[in-house]
Amino acid sequence: MKDLRELTESSLSKTLKISADKLRSLSQKAPLLYRERKESKKSGGLRLIEAPHENLKSTQRNLLHGILDHLPLSDSFFGRAGSSAIQAAQLHVNKPMVVTMDIKDFFPSVSSKMVYGMFRRRGASQVVAKILTRLVTRKSHLPQGAPTSSCVAALVLSPAIHDIERAIKSIGVSSFSVYVDDVALSGPVGLKRIKETVVSIFERHGFRVHPAKIRVMPKGMNQEVLGLAVNRGLEVSQSFQAEYEQKVNELGPSHPTVKGKRNYIDSVAKTHKSA
Repeated sequence: MKDLRELTESSLSKTLKISADKLRSLSQKAPLLYRERKESKKSGGLRLIEAPHENLKSTQRNLLHGILDHLPLSDSFFGRAGSSAIQAAQLHVNKPMVVTMDIKDFFPSVSSKMVYGMFRRRGASQVVAKILTRLVTRKSHLPQGAPTSSCVAALVLSPAIHDIERAIKSIGVSSFSVYVDDVALSGPVGLKRIKETVVSIFERHGFRVHPAKIRVMPKGMNQEVLGLAVNRGLEVSQSFQAEYEQKVNELGPSHPTVKGKRNYIDSVAKTHKSA
């Protein structure tokens, strides 16, 4: 599916495996069908997790796999089926200069208005765009905890990434990756000059870059992308390993967060073996 022009209420309900009446009802009730909890951020403070109830979550998964995952995105995006954080980091191995940055409060900064506008630009009718927006947003933003949020955020971010790709092409940036809210560029030493241009493009599209998390890393220092050291090859960085060990002590080895980090470390090791 290249766009949403042919998507009707009827075809949408079939894809989501519910009746048209239930779809309309669910889209109206969706904002109420979440459980909230708070988790500590690595940088301090708390992050709000909004986890959908199972019936909404199941519908969101069907929407993700049946429609959203098939809408075209730039090859600079990673994290969809068939691409990973490890593949994103591999782009930046052994480069003279690496620049990384984070989009601040990524999911909360993606408003319902931005999501609705994205669906309309992708060809959805007003009625379908409203239903889709209600299914994937809550309290006028993307909820962190919904299976659709990462993909919807990428689709909303897509015009900004297109503008950045055009801007960096002029100075010979060899690699550019976006993994959720983590952005990385690598190439010649002169790459650092375009840092402010990239930040201003994000701001023009309604996003903010976390100023304290912009890192400019020439070859002589530890270059890190997505928790991986990329100076000579891919290996788990010391900071990521330390963070993993801290989480094991705090949460125990069976906690989902700890298991996720362990799986990431194991995946990097498998990449080494197959290289």
